Amino acid sequence: MNHPGKCYLKNSDTKQAGELALNHQRLYQKVLTKKNIHIPQILWHTELPDNTRASIQLINTKIKYFYEGELSICLMSEQTIINELSFIFKRPAHDRTTSAAILLTRLQGTKEQRTINQKIAKHLKDMNTKYLLMSALGGLMAHLNIKEVYAIPAHRQPSFHPNNQCNDFFDIYNELWESYGGSKTQEDLYQIPMPLIKLQNPEKSKHRARSRHHEAIRRDISSATETQLKQRFIARKPVNP
Repeated sequence: MNHPGKCYLKNSDTKQAGELALNHQRLYQKVLTKKNIHIPQILWHTELPDNTRASIQLINTKIKYFYEGELSICLMSEQTIINELSFIFKRPAHDRTTSAAILLTRLQGTKEQRTINQKIAKHLKDMNTKYLLMSALGGLMAHLNIKEVYAIPAHRQPSFHPNNQCNDFFDIYNELWESYGGSKTQEDLYQIPMPLIKLQNPEKSKHRARSRHHEAIRRDISSATETQLKQRFIARKPVNP
């Protein structure tokens, strides 16, 4: 686990950073232990035409990226990470019937794995693989009964530097959150409406069939993730004598 004071958000004061770290540590144990979630955890998988397997897994973020979020949902080819969506737990701002909310803090792919990423996207009818991670996140949140999800804007991502960034950085973060209907809050975060299935930007009429197919894939991944976690929860649940 990370230590208090580590900064998940750029431009955070010491108090805010410390509160985020402490709340995450408390909620991490409370939320995951309650549902018997062990890490790493396979959430979804598919077989590719070349007989390799692509999967989505819940893992602990690598040590060097802990300050950008300690848990990650990853798209993987065999044991290689292709895309990674990192997050922490935070206190919910509105819904007090649930113990935690999600704060998305990092979205990262690797140029070295671009060919594999394109292969997976092609297998799924040219679908942006980042949407797969968001769909799995939706299934995880449903299983954990988490109803609020927030995301950091590009300029608050810890690795952001205004003098050394291209427009792609804003595309990766802000445009993705906005494509799910995310809107800015008073905390300078994005709040993304649930469920994490339907995109807000309508496709042109000639692409509507593909859009419906992509939405079906997102729903399948979200549902499969929730089902997988429920089955493992039941299997691990202690049986009273």
